[in-house]
Amino acid sequence: MGAVLTDYVARTRQAVDWYWKALNQPTSRMEGFHALVSRIVADNDLPNARVHTSHEMKLPGFFTPARKWDMVVMHEGRLVAALGIRAWAGPPSEHGLVAMAEEAICTGKEMDTLSRQQAFGSGLRPWFGWLVLLKDSPAITQPAPATATFFRLLPEYRNSSQAERCERLLRELERHRLFDACSLLLCNEERKQPGYYREPTRDLGIKRFLTHLAGHTSVFAACR
Repeated sequence: MGAVLTDYVARTRQAVDWYWKALNQPTSRMEGFHALVSRIVADNDLPNARVHTSHEMKLPGFFTPARKWDMVVMHEGRLVAALGIRAWAGPPSEHGLVAMAEEAICTGKEMDTLSRQQAFGSGLRPWFGWLVLLKDSPAITQPAPATATFFRLLPEYRNSSQAERCERLLRELERHRLFDACSLLLCNEERKQPGYYREPTRDLGIKRFLTHLAGHTSVFAACR
């Protein structure tokens, strides 16, 4: 049986709308994504799993004592999955992308190392996902300047937009197995259409992201 993604488009729109409206309210902005992930997990063979969201929720770290996560899925004391959700709400800048990249790389490397050491228990490795929301604006989608003091930038960064650089980051996070799945959504800056989002590329789309999570959930249930 394939992954069950009941009303995932409508639920994603609700989650995106809720997130942007409550962007400065860490305790409530995750409610829409909590509902989305809870439904995915329940519909894919883990109805009794608990999806936790908290501004101060942490898992053990490797380079640091602990690492914050936006959402953690637990079942009978075992870690099923953890999700990081980041939104770039301010003016686009190279510094912002670098900070986002550094956090994602360090988080992914820590979880990969801890998983290989079975710090979360033996058996099936937990699933780790990284979702990024960017405001859909010309400043994000048009080429942005970037320079290096010595030597030349990699070709991928020359004349590329911030959105394209973010795409490359997420693909590399997956390629190096730091995360199981990543997704990038561009959202309406003015919110004239509640919950509007578009996917700049299908390989980083929300359907693939949720399908990957659903598949892992079903495998986890089968391995109990």
